[in-house]
Amino acid sequence: MNDLYCTEEINHVRRYVNNIPISGRYRTELVRWINTYLDEENVEKHLSSTKDTFDMSVKQAAQRDLELTILFAKKEDRTNSGIIFLEGELLFLFNLLYEKVKAQKLAA
Repeated sequence: MNDLYCTEEINHVRRYVNNIPISGRYRTELVRWINTYLDEENVEKHLSSTKDTFDMSVKQAAQRDLELTILFAKKEDRTNSGIIFLEGELLFLFNLLYEKVKAQKLAA
């Protein structure tokens, strides 16, 4: 996947989260997750702070934090299939970004 695709998808996700009818606290937590794990600089910082380039702790933290974010969703939030699809898309975009940053680090 190219950088433009990733950037466009991340921007789409941000717009979607800001416009979908969900509870305020859940929206706040989703935005926090997006700003943490879909930001290239943050992912690079997390990856650089680990001893081994292939350390899975960054991926595990992203998954765990998204699962914790879901705890802030109200019952009404979870009945929307679009939001459930979004959560999968968030992890997919994170994995794309993670692989990109990891490849750049190995190339350096």
